[in-house]
Amino acid sequence: MAAVPIDLRAMLDEMLLDQVARFRAMLTKKNDSLWNDITNQWETILGNVQTLMNAS
Repeated sequence: MAAVPIDLRAMLDEMLLDQVARFRAMLTKKNDSLWNDITNQWETILGNVQTLMNAS
């Protein structure tokens, strides 16, 4: 029975591309989450400033 040749380089390239895609997806998710946190904090600050302005 003959062994089936394995293209190790192609296999490693495919694994690397898969890891890069996962890493980019993770960074995008973290970035989106960070921007949501910043936006929420900014809206809270603006709301507090508006409240202070209305109180004075």
